[in-house]
Amino acid sequence: MGTLQLSEFRSELRFNLGNRTAADGTTDTRCNRWINGAYRHMTFPMIHDFRETHATYDLTLVADQSTYNIDATTVGFKFLGVRSVVNYLETVSDLARKRTLYPRNIRWFDRRTLHSGTPSLYAVENEVLHIASVPTSAEAGQTVRVRGWRELARLSADSDVTAVADYFDEVLLLGAQWFAERSLRYMDRAERTKQEYVALLNDAQPSEELEGENWDFQVDVNPHGQNRGMM
Repeated sequence: MGTLQLSEFRSELRFNLGNRTAADGTTDTRCNRWINGAYRHMTFPMIHDFRETHATYDLTLVADQSTYNIDATTVGFKFLGVRSVVNYLETVSDLARKRTLYPRNIRWFDRRTLHSGTPSLYAVENEVLHIASVPTSAEAGQTVRVRGWRELARLSADSDVTAVADYFDEVLLLGAQWFAERSLRYMDRAERTKQEYVALLNDAQPSEELEGENWDFQVDVNPHGQNRGMM
């Protein structure tokens, strides 16, 4: 976890902005928005892969049902993207047989009539997981494990600290300064701060690069209604 509290981030940010006061446009509300904007930016999986954002959700297959909600209300957190989907053909355990589902674009689902049977494909549209084939009574009750990236809770109380290692406090502070300078229209300064922020963020190795295997494939949950895959 981080060390700097939200109130301390605000103080440091105001200092870096030339000791501007609330009367000079750095109210607590604006500072919190810049800090959380930078926190949201740097922990987005397309920017940097933090292990603290990795998440798992298990859903249960239902006969004749091909769509499953993976929204924050159902899951308990917001998925930012899906890394893998695995169907456990038996009770979930170290010895369970399992089948990996492979990603398809949602248009693939739209163009085809889905058949019944053991699921082997999936697509994500908004916060809905589509699977094919469609489970029958034989597959009902099996577990499908969805692994992905979750959105971290924003900093709201003055005593809040980040969920990532304290090394990234300095990164977040630079990111918040970049957000603030853009908002205050200090564009030349903002560009220099951005370069420092990106360099410091990239200096830390993303957690996915430390994995024994990296299939280098992900499908994002896109709030605009399209899922995007990358190879």
